[in-house]
Amino acid sequence: MSDKEFMVIQVKYFFLFLMLFLFTSNIFGEENPNLEKVVNEIIQITKQVSNTGTPLIKSCGEFKETAQTDFSECSEAIELNKSIQLNFKRDRNKNQGKLFDLLETCFQKKFDKCYPNLNETIGLNKLKSLFDDWKKDSRFRYATGFGMCAYRAEALSYHLAEMGYKTKTIKIKNSPTLIAMDRDINGKLNGTYDEYRGNHVLVQIMVNRDGEDFPYLLDPQYMDEAKPLEEYFIETTGQVCKKIKEDSQKSPIDLTNCYYSEDSQNSTADPASMHLLFNKFKTKLDEEMLTCGWSDKDIKLGHSIAPKWSQIDKKDTKIISGNSATPEFFKGKDVSLTTSRELILFTYENYADELNKKLDFANKQIEISSQFPLLTPQDFQEEMKNEKANAIYSLNQLKSKIKIIKDNLKKSAQD
Repeated sequence: MSDKEFMVIQVKYFFLFLMLFLFTSNIFGEENPNLEKVVNEIIQITKQVSNTGTPLIKSCGEFKETAQTDFSECSEAIELNKSIQLNFKRDRNKNQGKLFDLLETCFQKKFDKCYPNLNETIGLNKLKSLFDDWKKDSRFRYATGFGMCAYRAEALSYHLAEMGYKTKTIKIKNSPTLIAMDRDINGKLNGTYDEYRGNHVLVQIMVNRDGEDFPYLLDPQYMDEAKPLEEYFIETTGQVCKKIKEDSQKSPIDLTNCYYSEDSQNSTADPASMHLLFNKFKTKLDEEMLTCGWSDKDIKLGHSIAPKWSQIDKKDTKIISGNSATPEFFKGKDVSLTTSRELILFTYENYADELNKKLDFANKQIEISSQFPLLTPQDFQEEMKNEKANAIYSLNQLKSKIKIIKDNLKKSAQD
């Protein structure tokens, strides 16, 4: 796709978004006998535009009439939120966890009602064909990644639900490095990379190969094809990440490890967006998304068009970091998978510097706390002691971890 063609798609998309916004802002809040006709006209217009970058309006609307069940958790969440607003200081810390639990259950039940009997697996050939389309789709890849992985993953999860496939949201929690090499719409490396440093979100789907099911990770921004889970992890982090339960390991003991959690298909990019349920000024699009268990209407509007400030004007294949400073050693190098492996190993070999900084910070805070014990919260004192223990333990593990990384990357290069 040329720059001109991409700009045409962006203009089309912006026009559609603006039109939908104007209609929802000025019409849906009023009594209007032609409302249904107007909505249908908008939907027909969106269907006439190329699939690339267009809104997703399909089975969510079809299920809407059958998905109106009033789940008790949704009502309880609304009432609890009112209580928190009225008694903010007293109730916030005590009930915030309960509120999010209710919201999660509410949206999961709505999602299950809206998308029943999703396919548990997909065939590899089918997945390859779809992935080729996703690489060109501006909902699932941006001009550059620029740290908005959660929104791309959310849009792709929704898209797959619309197509009838079950997925999971994978959230990588901690890793000394995660090198994500950006690609163009043809799947070729373009020289830009993002250093996610252990915080990344992507989609997992089960693939049936010769009668057996295998987890594959979907990341059209950074991969030219769907990757088996372990292969993806090694290609981006140099090691196979360990699965943990959501928030069960906020402070991993071994900070040289990579950790991830498996979340539900309709997990939101930002839990705060769940509060759309409490918004008194919901539009018709909001209501439809809420009915189907997705808390953010931006998914439907295809909010994965990259903002202009995230686009790097690049005319060569020299490697450059899209979200941090490019290490001096790599400046002027051409992009390749070899360069990617070198970047991963470079981080591990210099990771002791970061661990020592964590250790120095924890020691200073512990010293200050000992001088002013009554002014330092107890939980903060415990946190700093844990940080110190984690840093010391991880420094002792680093040498053996570097050997593992070297072996993994060497084998990956041979494969």
